[in-house]
Amino acid sequence: MKTLLQQTAKKADSEGLIQLPHSVLPSATMPASELNNSRLQAFYLKYPKPEQFFADYNPDLQTRLLSGGLTSADLAARPANPTLALLTRLYTRTAPLEWLKIQLGSLNDFTEVRTKLTTGQLHETAQLILAAYPMLTAGDICLYIARFKIGQYGQFYGAIDPMKIMSGLRQYTDQRNQEIERGKRNETRTNLRNSPTKGITYEAYLEVQRRAQEGDKDALQALRRPSPE
Repeated sequence: MKTLLQQTAKKADSEGLIQLPHSVLPSATMPASELNNSRLQAFYLKYPKPEQFFADYNPDLQTRLLSGGLTSADLAARPANPTLALLTRLYTRTAPLEWLKIQLGSLNDFTEVRTKLTTGQLHETAQLILAAYPMLTAGDICLYIARFKIGQYGQFYGAIDPMKIMSGLRQYTDQRNQEIERGKRNETRTNLRNSPTKGITYEAYLEVQRRAQEGDKDALQALRRPSPE
């Protein structure tokens, strides 16, 4: 009987580009070296086997994230949303590689061009993403591909270009970093308005100092504000 992982892969790639190796097997136990990692523990309790993760994070999630209006900053703030690095540490490198190929395979199927990604291109593109962007989450990958499908990062002409996929992912990552940084600035401004400098932690005070050095008016005002008696 086919595993759930194999069924999901077949659905995502109608041309059979994804070949699931025998090494993608259920994880029997969490690595002993990771027992004290609370985030990894929480994820392992929910998804002890890679098939369970593959089922929940299937290509249908792409559209759900897009229609939900979630931003990359929203996804980064969700501790339950696993990074590619976390998946590698829990399941070994093979599972996130195969999962990436399923997501890329959905883009391969969606695009109406003469020349699709070959098996080798699909595998190498997944390897490059895993190597260059281990900090991205599974949600990030799904949201990126959904945005690509609606033309946010251009379109393919005649063939799917792996370099265009990588270039678009770099744009997504730059936008993601900007959104996260903007969220931190807004949070700092809110904290500064709601509480005097004396009432914040040392780490928050250092953040205020950094903002002030960058010319943030709220941070400059907070540093000038006299502390309450």
